[in-house]
Amino acid sequence: MAGYDPDELAAARGYRTIPLHAAQWSLTLSVSAWACTLRAGLNKAIVLQHATRGIQRAEDIARNNAHDGIHHVWDIGCILGGQP
Repeated sequence: MAGYDPDELAAARGYRTIPLHAAQWSLTLSVSAWACTLRAGLNKAIVLQHATRGIQRAEDIARNNAHDGIHHVWDIGCILGGQP
């Protein structure tokens, strides 16, 4: 699986210009797709090779994403004018 720079991806996709309601709609779909994909990965005991983290089981990926999600919630709270 190839790596990417999340800041470059955000710039290329124009995240700063997406209306809030559109971003929320997209997030709802993304969360559902991610949950289905994670379940399949756990059921099949999927293992990926990460460029810097090494071998990543589905459990590791879920844990890493949950950790990142906590930081994203904090970031969004700051953007909206307060801390969550």
